[in-house]
Amino acid sequence: MRREKFGAKSEKLRPDHYHLPLEDVEIAQGVLDAAQEKAAAIIQGRSRGGSDQAPHRNRGCLPAHLPQVERTIEPASTLCPCGCGAMTKIGEDVSKRLDVIPAQWRVLVTRRPKYVCRRCSGAIVQAHAPEHVVPGGLPTEAAIAHVIVCKFGDHTPFYRQAEIYAR
Repeated sequence: MRREKFGAKSEKLRPDHYHLPLEDVEIAQGVLDAAQEKAAAIIQGRSRGGSDQAPHRNRGCLPAHLPQVERTIEPASTLCPCGCGAMTKIGEDVSKRLDVIPAQWRVLVTRRPKYVCRRCSGAIVQAHAPEHVVPGGLPTEAAIAHVIVCKFGDHTPFYRQAEIYAR
């Protein structure tokens, strides 16, 4: 019962474990063989002078749904330096990079002009003020929604939000 509960007392190898160290040697031999084949191919000239194409780096694909802002940088002059005339476009280099515009805070200014008749100097006419979520308050609906999402969705406490907005 003690052997079943705690296992065998000695650390002898079982016969099926005798071949485990040899597996590492076989793996190392396979890696060595592959390296030798690659070296032989280079010596024979199959890949003389490097590969035909530049190495492809997979930096990941940018999502297709993101808006793309294209910026074209033209040279100062497209006239031939020797004076033969205009040069022709033969290609272009394109690079795509991920960019971010941090949250932009802005002030919404609402103007409500007042109108009066100069002849009768009677009533003053003005459009009604839009309703506010907080009567007489400064934040808009979008600002309140942003603070609530940061608080409950992103789990950012109010004191940390205040520090972020102060920056």
